[in-house]
Amino acid sequence: MQRYLKEDLKVCGVVMGTIVGCSTPNLMARLDAVDTHAYWQHPHFPGRQWDMDNWTVANRTMVNEAGGTLPGLALRRVLGKPHCVTEYNHPAPNTFGSEGFLLLAAYGALQDWDAIYAFAYAQGDDWDARRAQGFFDIAQHPAKMRRCRRPLPFSCAVM
Repeated sequence: MQRYLKEDLKVCGVVMGTIVGCSTPNLMARLDAVDTHAYWQHPHFPGRQWDMDNWTVANRTMVNEAGGTLPGLALRRVLGKPHCVTEYNHPAPNTFGSEGFLLLAAYGALQDWDAIYAFAYAQGDDWDARRAQGFFDIAQHPAKMRRCRRPLPFSCAVM
């Protein structure tokens, strides 16, 4: 497929396969970049998968863990290939959810990751719910996405 895209269709964009974890790093190394995903304390469904009447989300902070989900992402890097984390989140209603993107950005900067993406901005269509609407939606989550109503209490000067 990659050969067809690049050679026959002359695609100039970056070609990525599935995430490392669902496929081998050796196979993903043949593509332009490597993709990974992780979720801290992913919702657990003890009965049927995605049963919205029977689920739990552990209320644990990742700060007190030995790296949590982030070392696993780092171990999926492939030498010489851009490393992308295209899905990451700490699902609601974990009260420590606001730490997720801060820690992800810190690890990404420390290890020179090439792209990080939050999953997911919004999966519904109520754009003014004024509450977190799903496990992963950040659009209305008060600790993950803040709408500023006044200036921040500091200023920045460009020199």
